[in-house]
Amino acid sequence: MADEELEALRRQRLAELQAKHGDPGDAAQQEAKHREAEMRNSILAQVLDQSARARLSNLALVKPEKTKAVENYLIQMARYGQLSEKVSLDGLEELYCYLLYQNMASKGQLHLHITEFLLTLRRNYWRE
Repeated sequence: MADEELEALRRQRLAELQAKHGDPGDAAQQEAKHREAEMRNSILAQVLDQSARARLSNLALVKPEKTKAVENYLIQMARYGQLSEKVSLDGLEELYCYLLYQNMASKGQLHLHITEFLLTLRRNYWRE
């Protein structure tokens, strides 16, 4: 069976169990969350190349909140037609660094110019 078929069976079984044992509102909420996750994954599959998707998945294990911010930004860019091609690993790296810089700068935690920040970040943190 394909992964999609297995996932559909799992969702169906989960919905059945929740409807049988839990609150029907819970099942509807879970289904809505699942549909949203599927939509996000679909959009990300369209805008990221394979190496970038793999890297983003790895980052999600370590830094889920930062990964969610990157995903949200990518989805927003895709919805507004700001992406002309799939985002590569280098593009993902630049986007991650840019969002990290913006976050730190908005909190007043950063006093470096963006160029210095990006060089330091790439040298010390991104490349393993």
